[in-house]
Amino acid sequence: MNEINFISCVLNCRVRVGNDVGTIKFIGELKHHSGLWYGIEWDDPNRGKHNGCVDGIQYFSCDEPLAGSMIRPEKVRRFETVRDAIENRYILTPIEDDLNFDDFQMVIGAPLMEFVGVEKTWKKQSDMKALTHVVLPDSNVNAPGDLTPLKNLSELVLSASLIWNWQTVGDIVKQIPSLNVLDLSKNRIKQPTSAEISELQPIFVFLKSLHLQNCKMKSWTDVLYVAQLWPFIDNLSLHGNEIVRLVEPDLTNIFKNLQSLDLSNNKISNFNEIVKLGKIETLRCLNVAGNGIKRIELPECRPDQQLSIFVNLVELILRDNPIEDKSFAFNELDKLPMLNNLSMSRKGADFKDMFSDGAARISRLKTLNNIRISDVDRRGAEYDLLKMYGPKMLLAKDELAKENLFRECRALSVIFKKYGSPDELLTPAPKVSNVINIEIQTIPFTKTVKKRLPRKITVQALQGIISKLFNPRGSEQPKLSYLDQKNPDIRVELDKVSKSLDYYSIQDGDVILVEW
Repeated sequence: MNEINFISCVLNCRVRVGNDVGTIKFIGELKHHSGLWYGIEWDDPNRGKHNGCVDGIQYFSCDEPLAGSMIRPEKVRRFETVRDAIENRYILTPIEDDLNFDDFQMVIGAPLMEFVGVEKTWKKQSDMKALTHVVLPDSNVNAPGDLTPLKNLSELVLSASLIWNWQTVGDIVKQIPSLNVLDLSKNRIKQPTSAEISELQPIFVFLKSLHLQNCKMKSWTDVLYVAQLWPFIDNLSLHGNEIVRLVEPDLTNIFKNLQSLDLSNNKISNFNEIVKLGKIETLRCLNVAGNGIKRIELPECRPDQQLSIFVNLVELILRDNPIEDKSFAFNELDKLPMLNNLSMSRKGADFKDMFSDGAARISRLKTLNNIRISDVDRRGAEYDLLKMYGPKMLLAKDELAKENLFRECRALSVIFKKYGSPDELLTPAPKVSNVINIEIQTIPFTKTVKKRLPRKITVQALQGIISKLFNPRGSEQPKLSYLDQKNPDIRVELDKVSKSLDYYSIQDGDVILVEW
């Protein structure tokens, strides 16, 4: 093994002492203390004894008053290369040629089945070319070593290592052309110079996913600067950093292919900061969970139009934000032209009500908190919204009042077109008969029957009747769906066999479709 000792330490490099990690901020002698000393700023702000000031002399400075220490070089744990770490954790020592099967089994003290398993593992992992995923958390890695044997490595995790500059990262990546995913979370990596960016940028062209979680990054401007290194990245995770404010990125040299951005658990409390990302046209998934956002507000646009920002955003994750007015938030999010999937915490609210409100107010939404919105869910939710706003619309005296209601609930214009005007809704309903007249059609459309059925008949019972009508000798239950006569484009699956036709709001004249 090629070990790197403390002589390799330089200013700003990262070191591990015991289980604690810090950055070298001073190398030299101390007044009244003989020998060589390292001044360390610890990641743990309470690990040290001072802020770099010893006996009244300021040798270095720390962000926290008790984050600094002076230590002797011999206390620093030895460094290792990525190659060393892989050999230690993944590559087994080959079995000596003169050690037979029985002798080796006796040496390791394993029964036959266990030994066979070890032998298979050795055969698989004795060749570095077989490795596709390598996970090396909490290692003492600070240099690459020879990585050319890693011909098929696609994912490398170097979280909480001792890597501290992008030159080292570049030296690792350029040796592994197959690398797609790189995890550098819980590292403290020094900003590159402009010259280093120019030199290293071609190396990162094929990298698709980069994780920089919990890296103590505070400035979004610094993120945009270093992003010049990897302009073609698809996925970027910045979870758990300390970013407060954003600026609109200049997309000339960065984020050309960015599809997924994770800013969860930062310190962004104002959604206006998030809006500054709206011009990233390739962005499909945005995670801003756990940021302290209380209000979702987007720029103004007409109630029947969508915004020209976040034009391809399909998924938005807002969990663990203290959003105060979820109905207002849903109404605002309806302005996003492609939003299909939304995650939002339900703390302080009944989930059923929240789910219904979101399904009604965001017309393109397909899932809320990973729960699919069915046609039945949406229809019921839209009816509830119609009942809420119908009386308000009837009382609106002029066009301005109506316009304000449409802004308050953008979904209204679509819902009114779908189900009728509010005056129709509020007309007293005639007495409902206990039976309904429906038309039953087979798919393909070869047979049609009109039937008069009890409104309370279950789907399961209806399946039995239909089986006798169309398939008297068959045992397979038919699949049923229905078409609303007022909205023939809407087809609803009758998938809850214990529910009645009344549950699905089936009315006179509706069509039941039958498939086997």
